[in-house]
Amino acid sequence: MSSLSCKKCGSSAVKKNGRTTTGRQKYHCKACGVHTTTEHAAQERAQQLALAEHLHYERVSQRGIARTTGLSRNTIIRYLKKSTSRRSAPP
Repeated sequence: MSSLSCKKCGSSAVKKNGRTTTGRQKYHCKACGVHTTTEHAAQERAQQLALAEHLHYERVSQRGIARTTGLSRNTIIRYLKKSTSRRSAPP
């Protein structure tokens, strides 16, 4: 058993369950059946996306953003489309 707790139900019945395609450790909660990664991975991803958005506003090319952040161009395009549509939507 791990000392981690489940993000969804808070149970401590969490065990390691393989790795993602990017090499991050995956975990499985025996109580609620959720498969997840650590909170650190989600924070790291949020930082990468925030950096991508900042570089976009600085007029850096999509390929340059991809090289800097380590994200794929498709991910960057998808994220930027979502973020611009949220900003332009009427309240």
